[in-house]
Amino acid sequence: MHIIFAQKKLIFSAFFLAFFLGFSADIFAQAKKPFPTEPAKFIIEFGDFLAASKSKDVIELKKKFSADFGVLFTPVEQDSIISFVNQLKVRRFNAKPDFVNYVHIITALKSNTERPNGLAEWHQIAHEVLAKDKKPEKTLKSFLKFMGPFLTEKSFKDTKRGGVIWSTKGGTYKVEYADNDLFFHFDDIDLLALRRSDSLLIARTSGDYHLKTNEWKGKGGQVSWEKAGLGKDVFATLSNYRIDCAKGLYQADSVQFVYPFLLSQPMLGSLTDKVAKSKAKATYPKFSSYKEDFVLKNIGPGITLVGGVKLDGAKIYVKSEKGRNATFTYHKPQNTNILFRCHAKSFSIKQEQKISGSQVETSIYFNQDSIYHPSVTMTYLMKTNQLKLSRADRGSDRNPFFNSFYQVNIDVDKISYDVNKEKILVGDKGLSIDKIKNEVTFESVNFYDEATYIRYQGVAATNPIAVLLRLSAETGEVEFDESDVAYRINPKVKKENNKRLLYQLASDGFIFYDSDNGKVILRDKLFHYGRASTGNADYDPINVVSKSKDANAVFDLESGKTEIKDVKTLELSHKQQVAIKPQGKQLNMLKNRDMEFDGLLYAGMAVFYGKNMRFSYNKFSVVMDSVRYLDFYVPTGKVLKNKRKEAKSMDS
Repeated sequence: MHIIFAQKKLIFSAFFLAFFLGFSADIFAQAKKPFPTEPAKFIIEFGDFLAASKSKDVIELKKKFSADFGVLFTPVEQDSIISFVNQLKVRRFNAKPDFVNYVHIITALKSNTERPNGLAEWHQIAHEVLAKDKKPEKTLKSFLKFMGPFLTEKSFKDTKRGGVIWSTKGGTYKVEYADNDLFFHFDDIDLLALRRSDSLLIARTSGDYHLKTNEWKGKGGQVSWEKAGLGKDVFATLSNYRIDCAKGLYQADSVQFVYPFLLSQPMLGSLTDKVAKSKAKATYPKFSSYKEDFVLKNIGPGITLVGGVKLDGAKIYVKSEKGRNATFTYHKPQNTNILFRCHAKSFSIKQEQKISGSQVETSIYFNQDSIYHPSVTMTYLMKTNQLKLSRADRGSDRNPFFNSFYQVNIDVDKISYDVNKEKILVGDKGLSIDKIKNEVTFESVNFYDEATYIRYQGVAATNPIAVLLRLSAETGEVEFDESDVAYRINPKVKKENNKRLLYQLASDGFIFYDSDNGKVILRDKLFHYGRASTGNADYDPINVVSKSKDANAVFDLESGKTEIKDVKTLELSHKQQVAIKPQGKQLNMLKNRDMEFDGLLYAGMAVFYGKNMRFSYNKFSVVMDSVRYLDFYVPTGKVLKNKRKEAKSMDS
């Protein structure tokens, strides 16, 4: 019984398989069966074939195409359409989207009066694809999909799909097929890319769009910086370039960049442009020059910048990325004497407004002297001709300014150089609500303070000043890696603590500390302190301290005087008890630490009060032009709590 049942099941299965194969073969044969070649019958069957999808938009398309077929197309064109449709049907192309796309294409081509032979040209290319392509069905399907959006909106994909849309405007095009490659050749067009609210444009360019790779190979054209807010006179002329049209970003090499404000002639470099995803501040197009030794003199009177040129949107940079620094110099238009020179990795330029940079090595020149700082934040205001320098929090920034004319280190956060008035403002006016006064010190290069030396001894297990001196003596070097210095000072201390120590040494003027590159350079002050601490060097106590809510001092370059305000006292000799108390808390510093002042001079057991007093640093003496009165003090024999001897005044 079991065997009989199995035989029946086998017979039934064989019958079902034969029926299914026969039915499938019939369906397959029907699918490959060509449409009638007679136009009237063709349009009926082809219309029914389209409408079988029961899609509303396809049914509407079928109605319109059925009505237009006998009117819009000539008999010759009708025959070519029927022939082509039958080729596609034999290859089992689908009603939707393939034939739907085809109907849209031929209707659009026929409606375009500017290309009367467009339909015939398109059919010729399509036949070439079917006859020659390695994957004809796949390529033709892509061709059908592409042509609809291109004919209606000149775009390379359907704009309804979102993302980046590349499109063309103006010019001419033709479709070509060669070497298994289907491409569109364009002449003298505007190539655009759009994403949401942003766009980019390559004007008056030519090139080929390759359908299979979705790639544009362009030649020539111009990219303007107008979308970044600059004028029409700022642009780049392209040579050969490529674009992946799936992206909203491209790069072009060997472009000629034109910017009359910066350049006297076109500059060779690379261009990058992009359509942003949001309404972020425009940082495109970008340009970067190949050379980094351009001399730029078009920016303003007396201004010269040397370096490479980079633009990020409207932001202009003069930069150097190959180990060299960019340079910014200024001289008055009437002569060639350089008034200041700045070195940095890059300077940013705001057209006709300012030049700025960070970590800028800066020198201000006057006669044979200068004010120098290894690393400051710099801003030059073009309209007012002012140079503003400020220290940031980096290790190298915390170094004091060095003034060779006075032979002093100036510990100040901000200075401002008014080029027109030939004056340098030292310190910055604080906010009226700020009760904290700005402290600025003018410290002699020969200054030595034993308390400072001892304080460093307390910071580390050994005195770091002495350790660095030994390291230099052993190696014969003055420049070291940060890690080597930290290890020699104290190998057990954490890296963060060592950094704090190095920052403090830099702030006090003992070292140059480049925290970014991990470099430490020993300064003259460190060697001076080492010698002075062992009695092997002369030193002085000159350290002028100004505490003010206004600017602390004004340096007049013409007279060579610096008027220092809010100075309470200044000690000239601790051992001999010599100090000054300037009248009105004001004194003038002159060349090589000479000083002028009115007020009180304390000299041992005498106090002088007068005007036009002058301290000579070389003689280390005070010349008094007009003494109003003199007080002598006589010891009483008593010793005060500070262990000084008590003295009483004698009237003079």
